[in-house]
Amino acid sequence: MSHETCKEFIPPSYLSRKFFKRSLEKGLAIEGIEIVDFQMTPGSQPGDNYTSTIYRARVIYNHVQSRSNKISLVIKSIPIDEAHSVIEEFGIVDKEINVYKELLPKLSKILGTTVVAPKFYDVFAESHRNLVFQDMKPLGFIAADREIGLDEHHLEVALKKIAVFHAASIELLRKEPTIEQHFREGTFAEAAIVNPIFQMSFRDSMKLAAGILSKMPGYERFSDKLMKIYENFVGIALKMVKPDPQNDIKTLYSSTTKGPSSIVWESI
Repeated sequence: MSHETCKEFIPPSYLSRKFFKRSLEKGLAIEGIEIVDFQMTPGSQPGDNYTSTIYRARVIYNHVQSRSNKISLVIKSIPIDEAHSVIEEFGIVDKEINVYKELLPKLSKILGTTVVAPKFYDVFAESHRNLVFQDMKPLGFIAADREIGLDEHHLEVALKKIAVFHAASIELLRKEPTIEQHFREGTFAEAAIVNPIFQMSFRDSMKLAAGILSKMPGYERFSDKLMKIYENFVGIALKMVKPDPQNDIKTLYSSTTKGPSSIVWESI
């Protein structure tokens, strides 16, 4: 293995030839892969991911049909320790794995050539929780400049892709109605919201932000709003995540064409 990174970067020992051999054989559905070489680099800046560490790998491999194949991967490594126990307790990682491993492949078959997420290769549970993905950077995908912020063009592209993704999910639900049972709750489920550790991460942030805003000229009024959320966090959060079977989409129909001309989302 070679390193083309700064001297202080030392990749973890569990990201080995054996690791990449299994990942490629599983993800590509090919047996007998030989790892010739791989290069590791950090996949994100320090502080960008507070629950995991991201690595990039460029792998050269052989198999019976061809040699010196090159592939780029991203590894999301989540420690299994006491500090991350709340993540495991609420099944956050399990839900993420289920989406990549079970749901997205089915959606990809419906979408055809439309790509909504990187290919998922494998997941390892030993040492760390390691999720192996296709690296989209060699295909030209980069992270938009978050300091500049979201503009109309980026928003339009994102909404169009979300619309396609949503349409595919409706088609999948029509074909497999029982799949809904696996996705009834998101990360902000009731069991998580009432947990003290969860509240420490989210509820207490409201109080901290309120204190900061109270000292910012022109923004003091928002401090009181955040404190009201802080004081009623559990009730507000539970109301937001509680499933509502009532149809809250109201449609305006044209008096001329009788067709829909506008819709609003009504939440009362």
